[in-house]
Amino acid sequence: MFGILNKNKEPRDMDILIRDIMKDMDANRSVDDIIRRSGADEKFVRRVLQIYVTHPGVDVYGIMERL
Repeated sequence: MFGILNKNKEPRDMDILIRDIMKDMDANRSVDDIIRRSGADEKFVRRVLQIYVTHPGVDVYGIMERL
């Protein structure tokens, strides 16, 4: 499983993390900026973004199912 930690290195709820990543993508932030802001593992963030971009209309739980 991917490392899902917040900036304080504490576990984060996956649905909240994915929602925040999606919001940052919608705000046209760069991938590097999203990785830095989320504090999550780079591979996890890139996978979430890949699913979000390639599956129009997918929601948080749809992304969680595909991980």
